Amino acid sequence: MHEDEQAGQGDRNAFSLLLSEFVERLLALADNPRKASDYIAEEPRNLIGARTVAVVSHIGGHGQTGHAVRSVYPERRRQLTKDTAFVRLVESSHGTQTPRLLNLGSPAAESGILRELGVGSALLLPLAYGRQRVGVLIFLDFLEDESLHKAMETLERMSSMLALVLRNADLFGSLEDKVAERTILLERRTQELEALLKEVHHRVKNNLQIVLSLLHLTSSTTINPEARELLEDSQARIFAMSLVHEEI
Repeated sequence: MHEDEQAGQGDRNAFSLLLSEFVERLLALADNPRKASDYIAEEPRNLIGARTVAVVSHIGGHGQTGHAVRSVYPERRRQLTKDTAFVRLVESSHGTQTPRLLNLGSPAAESGILRELGVGSALLLPLAYGRQRVGVLIFLDFLEDESLHKAMETLERMSSMLALVLRNADLFGSLEDKVAERTILLERRTQELEALLKEVHHRVKNNLQIVLSLLHLTSSTTINPEARELLEDSQARIFAMSLVHEEI
């Protein structure tokens, strides 16, 4: 085997090892979908040598299609995903079934998007399993073409697994949002019930005080000793009730 062939074989073996480690770590994060989503953005960036990687979910309903950026690596580049040019880049990926490599030599519309973003190249990797389209992995600005071409075919084969991880992250995020929303509603309801309960206690206390005052006024003007004794006994009973109510 020639030296060049040996070097090439060595590179392929090293790259395969890196991909195996990537898959192993990704599966280890299966119980934490959000971390797995972040890892999808971080590790392929290192494998391919891209400046930025964004994990984007495709969302839609009622005939409309939209997207949500789930992870960006490095995080300081997240602002780039809010650019209208990036939105157009994502929209252009909605109908993409296979990886698309874009550069400044691409058709005018696509090269124009890259120029607006200030990048020289991009890779759109659709994420789908079966017929279910989940999202897209977007790589921006490659440091070297050699790693890119080695990785594209392998990443395409892995796209269905990445799609399932992203789908789990989306479902997990949606569940968290629903739980948080439900928690807020329950806390609000609890506060309302506590306010109503305090109002009830306040009214009961006032009513007991009014009854005590009326009994006191009546007993102080009563001449009959037996009637006065009964009124004073009633005052003592109600006063005891008010003390119990206060403790409760």
